[in-house]
Amino acid sequence: MHRFFSKSLLSIVIATYPGFGGAQEPEEVGPLARERIVARGVAAHPCVTLTPEDVKETKLRVERYPWARALQVRIIESAEPWLRESDSYWLEFLPEPGACYAYGFTGDPVTGTTFGTWSGARCDWDHPGQVRNTEGRWFPNEEYPDDGEGYVAEDGRIHYFVGIFNAWVTEQWTLNALPALSQAYLLTGDERYADRGTLLLDALASTYSESTAGSWDYPSNPPSGRFARPWYQVARTLVKYVDQYDFMYHSPSMDKPSRRTGFTRRENIEQHLLLDGAYYCYQHSFDGALHNGHADYLRGALAVGCAMDIPEYVAAAVESPFSISTMLANNIDRDGRYYESALGYAIHARLLYLTFADPLYNLRSAEYPNGINLYDDPRMQTSLLLPDLQVELAGRRPNFGDSAPETGYRKPPDHPFSKTDYLFLERLYAMTSNSEKRATFGSALQYLAQGKLESVRSAHADEWMLWHAASVPDLPAALSPVLNERLYGSWVAGAKGLALLRGGSQAALLRFGPSLNHGDPDDLGLLYYANGYELSYDIGYGLGSTHTHVGWASSTVSHCLVTVDETNQLAGEGSGGSLNYFAALPGVQVVDASSPLSYSAQAVSDYRRTVALVNAGGYLVDVFRVTGGRQHDYGFGSIDTELTVEGVSKLEPRESSLAEGYDWGQQIGNDGDIKGHSNKPYWNPPPGNGYGFFYNVRRGNPEAVWSGTWNIAGETAARLRMHILGDPGEAIVAFGPGLYPNKPPASYLLSRRVAEDDRPLSSTFASVYESFAGGEEGAPVIRRVRRIGMEAIEVERADGAVDVVLCGGGAFDTAYGPVVFDGDFAFLTGDGTTAASVEVLGCSNLEVSGKVIDTGPGNFEATVVRVAPETCSVELDAPIPDRLDQLVAVFSNPLYSRTTAYHVESAQSTILSLQGSSFVLGKGRVAEVRDEHTIVSDVTHEYAKTVRAQLSTRYFDGKAVVGEDGGTTRIRGTEPGTPLIVTVHDASALQHGEVFTYRDVAEGDTVRITLPRAHIIAN
Repeated sequence: MHRFFSKSLLSIVIATYPGFGGAQEPEEVGPLARERIVARGVAAHPCVTLTPEDVKETKLRVERYPWARALQVRIIESAEPWLRESDSYWLEFLPEPGACYAYGFTGDPVTGTTFGTWSGARCDWDHPGQVRNTEGRWFPNEEYPDDGEGYVAEDGRIHYFVGIFNAWVTEQWTLNALPALSQAYLLTGDERYADRGTLLLDALASTYSESTAGSWDYPSNPPSGRFARPWYQVARTLVKYVDQYDFMYHSPSMDKPSRRTGFTRRENIEQHLLLDGAYYCYQHSFDGALHNGHADYLRGALAVGCAMDIPEYVAAAVESPFSISTMLANNIDRDGRYYESALGYAIHARLLYLTFADPLYNLRSAEYPNGINLYDDPRMQTSLLLPDLQVELAGRRPNFGDSAPETGYRKPPDHPFSKTDYLFLERLYAMTSNSEKRATFGSALQYLAQGKLESVRSAHADEWMLWHAASVPDLPAALSPVLNERLYGSWVAGAKGLALLRGGSQAALLRFGPSLNHGDPDDLGLLYYANGYELSYDIGYGLGSTHTHVGWASSTVSHCLVTVDETNQLAGEGSGGSLNYFAALPGVQVVDASSPLSYSAQAVSDYRRTVALVNAGGYLVDVFRVTGGRQHDYGFGSIDTELTVEGVSKLEPRESSLAEGYDWGQQIGNDGDIKGHSNKPYWNPPPGNGYGFFYNVRRGNPEAVWSGTWNIAGETAARLRMHILGDPGEAIVAFGPGLYPNKPPASYLLSRRVAEDDRPLSSTFASVYESFAGGEEGAPVIRRVRRIGMEAIEVERADGAVDVVLCGGGAFDTAYGPVVFDGDFAFLTGDGTTAASVEVLGCSNLEVSGKVIDTGPGNFEATVVRVAPETCSVELDAPIPDRLDQLVAVFSNPLYSRTTAYHVESAQSTILSLQGSSFVLGKGRVAEVRDEHTIVSDVTHEYAKTVRAQLSTRYFDGKAVVGEDGGTTRIRGTEPGTPLIVTVHDASALQHGEVFTYRDVAEGDTVRITLPRAHIIAN
């Protein structure tokens, strides 16, 4: 990829980005004034996402392939209804300039249900200005009037009935009418489609630049946007308008008079829609963030820049500190994962990045005569290579952070398939120029299709494929060994901090990475899947400003975690932690991670979790250690309120919630806000920690082992039983609300411990989760559990087997006699009398009933003496043993705030090759050397900033930074934002204006590979 600036664009860059030409005192980067933006014009159209050659190839594709013909027929059939009626009929629906537009969050004032949103609202051309509820009643009406600015209900909520209809109109035209009409015109050349299309596009342009508030009920101050689209979402429709203009560019109807006096349709569309929207996006592309909203702004301006040859807009997207180049470098990690916590947003960001690819591929300007092929960028490639399926657990995408809740039954698939991954592969295969890479993508494409690609195309091909798809690859249906392991086995995404455990019919995820944008304060959060359900109920995400989201779903206590002192994580600096060990053993998948920084404000010194997924037994073991603070609440919540508790005496009900004086859980309105507190977006109901949302609270004294059983009533009934083997404490049973009243509530078990003296409290919580199919008649998989040590559990299964799970060393009295263990993890199983097998990790000694089973070594450790960052390999100071492939190498350094982990790809002599695209964590640029220990980077890095308080994650502490001229120093700390303040050991290693990279691994680091072994020990 290009560096931030190419010589050909130097004059433009200096003009557009003051201070980037080598000035001694850097100036603030900002947009040019609008009058200085000049469109040079493009003669040949289409030129943005399509070219005339693409149109010719598409017509051949339609002749050759049934799926392509079906897509053409669908497009033309979709266009036909918009040719009906007269021009004046359709123009009657156009909202006035500055009219109200709305999502309709407050919904129906009668039934409390939603009306639907934008193009999905229950509106009809026969009822202009109205929206219908589920009972068939139309609003506004005499009882609920709306003069165009909304109806104010008695509770203060505003219901924008007319605004919903206005949004429905512009969205119907934008998302349905114009795409169909403009593509039908390209496919047929029939001027009827273009004439109606340019009429509607001109109509929108006649009010676009005057409709600048976005949706009136979107939570922002000040309101901003175009039509119904607020802020960054302006770009989401702008790129569609660019395509529609580009596709119909050569139609004579473009030169008809506009609705706007004194303009042709073409002039009006260009000046009052495309250029207006593009400048809006261009201005905001200097806001200094690198999240998905920023990508929206960039792509909106880029699309217009490509359509009208505006070099400043192209430069902003390609060359600036906030460009697609920077986003790929800083936001996509070595495993192809995107930085924002929620996986749904991560897929959304990939889709946004793809909207840069085709305009840049087709770009032919003075500065870029051959365009730019983003499909050849290594980070782009890894980000698009099966991103969904690599993290899919039990047939679904894990929904931590800002993701919609998952409460229904879903049968795991027999063969993995993701439509998202499939369509990404189609793009990579069609557009990548490297033949070796293309073969890899083609084989993976055939694998997803099970060798029946034409059939899959008939079922799933989208409009991009109609215009671009390559011929069916003549390649075997196969995945690489690494991809095969990531789809079917257990693995660790080391940079993002995800441990994915897959074992038999169950799966689990432990998230130990930092909580970044679109995340929650839930470091070390656990998700558990079995029998077709997500059993660990993550409350989820809808509209991020609702009181329920802010106050409950985004609280630590609503997650499966230990909450310290009734406070949320991330109140102080630091987020995310260290992987200690990980292994996919034959009978058990295990991970251990720690994250004390998550509770740095509470001076927590130990916050560590071990999760073991037992394959044959069909259960999960969880050991959670915490030191620090005065109160520890270990909690787990599952779906609905059918919860039976055993082993707790005198469960006494408590009035209201777990927060004295507050009771929010049953006061939630249909829009997710607390009743009586309307029009207060982003309000966090006091006391601000989620405890006020619990209801039906009961408390009691638990026995040594106590349990709760949830009945999961869904398409296929299932049960979940949680055995808690805790230190003495208090048992708490409570309900919690779903994200909205139409979502299932949750029920929680909390094991509470409170300090008895002035010393920091130390707790080790141990529990076992079992899931079994069927309702009350379902048969449990576990007969009995007992705790045989602080970090050791014995499980007697219903099939007669007895398992011993050791999450640390010590001497233990087990069903198999005395066991002495020195190591990280051990799993013994047998008939309850004789141990048949044992699996160990990091073991230096294991004795069972006096018999020595294993004497190590437990680990391979060495020091890094040389780093090859681009090939992801290191040279060590010791020979590397055999058979380390797929094991996890954990790198550490006293300077680091956490470890960093990689799967081993191969080893030879002293050279260790690791899975991953690079050791480079991203780029910065020295805008200022402030003093001997401080540099200022005008390129931000989102991994530096926590989601909760925009404090430093401390992710980069201790990491090496290497300048392009060879200077190297280590980071002491970061102050997130734009610019990014980086404190280093020696700032003189870098020069003003120098581009530098962050390095994840450096000389002097220690690498530890924990060694797994399995033994048959019967007889």
